[in-house]
Amino acid sequence: PLILMSITSTISSRFQTIRTSAVDNFAAFGYAFIPIDVAGHIAHNLFHLLDEGKSILGALMGLFDGNVMMEGALTSPGVVKGLQFALIAMGGLGTLYVAYKIAKAREGTTLSAIKILLPHMALLLFIIIVNFLLFVMPMAHRGV
Repeated sequence: PLILMSITSTISSRFQTIRTSAVDNFAAFGYAFIPIDVAGHIAHNLFHLLDEGKSILGALMGLFDGNVMMEGALTSPGVVKGLQFALIAMGGLGTLYVAYKIAKAREGTTLSAIKILLPHMALLLFIIIVNFLLFVMPMAHRGV
């Protein structure tokens, strides 16, 4: 991702009205990754919370009783997947919106913003697609 972001920052810097360096672009557009990263982390942890939820409750109750053992999900796998995909979609839209607002703030006009945004948009769409593909694959539980 760092190499790809460096490439898109270099390409984008050549289309700017007021020339800035690729390093400045890298720093500015790096903030656009935050929403999709946060959404990916929350979606992953949502799996643990909802798919292993009874184990969490059992462990908590076991602190007081010592004998409680519960296993299983709090909800169905379909609900968990649906919520994960919804989070990734919202994070993806947030990422694209943040990138647009950064480009608009740097350029001033929408047309100029779109010119410098296109390389970053391609990379961000790739990252969003990778996130969706990661959540399509089954998550295997680790054996202890």
